[in-house]
Amino acid sequence: MGNAANEAKYSGYASCPVFVGDKNLMLIEFKYGGVPDTTFLADQTKPNRAFYHMKKDLMPRAYFDLVPQGKWFGNNLLNQPRF
Repeated sequence: MGNAANEAKYSGYASCPVFVGDKNLMLIEFKYGGVPDTTFLADQTKPNRAFYHMKKDLMPRAYFDLVPQGKWFGNNLLNQPRF
């Protein structure tokens, strides 16, 4: 009988911040096959200052403080995945 944790699947989600100018950033989110998989309601095809501050201020804190403690779940935000 398999362990539920061993049956978890990765959707292929990836996020690529692209700096496009002075404090403006485009956030490109996708999964396997280049299929768009957006987390935010904002139009991500246009440069956005809010995404710049998210990348500059929020993401380092999440990556270094929350991920090692098992409290950050990527595009699921703070919702722990269920197995």
